[in-house]
Amino acid sequence: MSSPRSNLVDIFTRRLNAFHASGLPLQILSTHPCPTSTLPTRLLVLDSSFNPPTRAHTQMARAAMRQHDGLMLLLSVANADKRVQPAGFASRLCLMEVLARKMAVDGIVVDLAVTTRPLFADKVAPVAGSGVYEEVIFLVGFDTLIRILDVKYYDDADKMNMVLASFFRRARLLVFIRPSEEWGSVAEQRRFVEESEWTSYIQVRLDNGTEGVSSSRVRELVRMPGGARRDDELARLVDDDVLNWIESENLYRTDVHNSS
Repeated sequence: MSSPRSNLVDIFTRRLNAFHASGLPLQILSTHPCPTSTLPTRLLVLDSSFNPPTRAHTQMARAAMRQHDGLMLLLSVANADKRVQPAGFASRLCLMEVLARKMAVDGIVVDLAVTTRPLFADKVAPVAGSGVYEEVIFLVGFDTLIRILDVKYYDDADKMNMVLASFFRRARLLVFIRPSEEWGSVAEQRRFVEESEWTSYIQVRLDNGTEGVSSSRVRELVRMPGGARRDDELARLVDDDVLNWIESENLYRTDVHNSS
């Protein structure tokens, strides 16, 4: 007899297969709580690899939420023809489902969605183009902002400006910043945003309480032998229900480095 966890993996596997067969750029696979006739007017989009979801993801979403906002947890599944590591897309969607159900208890409407599109402008088009939301805001860290504004991720500067103009016609960015060795002080990161030609479309918020929280650190700790220090750090980094799922399904036990 199959377990509820394996049943959920099977459900998301089937939904992913149907999504890829559809050719759609983006699709919502589940919503919590169940959809009602009253829809949020502002949508927050948290676009991440969720490998696994951490308390930083939850903190970003909760810090940005206002009354009547909706939240979309968006997972890119562009490489579905390959065996994705450290955890496959269906497993990650299960972890996102755990997180969504927990947030829905607090009255937050959470969509789990998948996309095959790599560019933010392509991701936002089917959401903003639906006409459902008055405002769409992507929640990102400073490292993601750097990639969005870096010309090397586009063919050339003209292409970048065209793509970004298309994106900012439909959406805004809310960037969470914190001091880091790689990106400098909070003041330096704020200055980077202020000096960007797109600064009027970008809000900045200080990221409090998530220093050292990362999916890669969670995966590293899961591979370590158990112990009080290891368990305490995991409890700080990841929600209890998410951690229970990770451990029961033996996720992240192998040392794989090809996913963020």
